[in-house]
Amino acid sequence: MFYALLYPLREYSIIFNIFKYITFRSGAAAVTAFMLSLWLGPRMIEWLRQLSVTACNKREHAEQIHKFYEGKGSVPTMGGIILIAAITISMILWGNFSNKYTLLSLLVLLWFGGVGFLDDYLKIRSKSSKGLASFTKLSGQLILGTFLGFYLFFDTSFDHQIYIPFFKGIAFARRRFGRSRNFY
Repeated sequence: MFYALLYPLREYSIIFNIFKYITFRSGAAAVTAFMLSLWLGPRMIEWLRQLSVTACNKREHAEQIHKFYEGKGSVPTMGGIILIAAITISMILWGNFSNKYTLLSLLVLLWFGGVGFLDDYLKIRSKSSKGLASFTKLSGQLILGTFLGFYLFFDTSFDHQIYIPFFKGIAFARRRFGRSRNFY
C-alpha cells in the first residue's frame, strides 16, 4: 500500500525514492509486524481467554509429563492468529503487490495458517489433544507445496539459481531440463 501510494511521488521529492528499495520496505515491514504483534498480543490473548479457547494438553501416551503442564490449563491456544495477522497487515502495508511472488508468499502464509487454525479448532471442539491427523496436516502442506513447486518450475521469469548468502555472484544453478548442476 505504501509502495503503491508513495513511490509514484518520487517525481515531486527524491525522499519517496526510498520506497523502491526492498531492503527499506522489508526492514519497515519487520518492525511493523513486531510492533503489531506487541500491540495485538495482549488484546488477542485476553479475547481468547474470554472465549475459553484453551487446549487440552493431556496426552494418553505420555502421562509422566502432565505435571509440567499443570499451569497451562488457562493459557489460550491459537496464538498463531497474532503472528499471521501481524505479518499479513505488514505485507499489505509495505508489500509490492505488482510482484507476483509477494502474492504467492501471502498465499502460503494464509494456507499454512489455515491448516494450523483448523488443527487448533478441532482440538478445542473435541476437548482433546487430537486435532487434524498427521497425514491430513502433511497432505494440506504437500498440496500447496506441490502446486507452488510446479508453478515455479514452469515459470520462465523465476530464477532457478540458489544464491549463497553474503557472497555476491556465487550461485548454484541447474540447466532448465538437464541433469547436471553448475557452480558459478
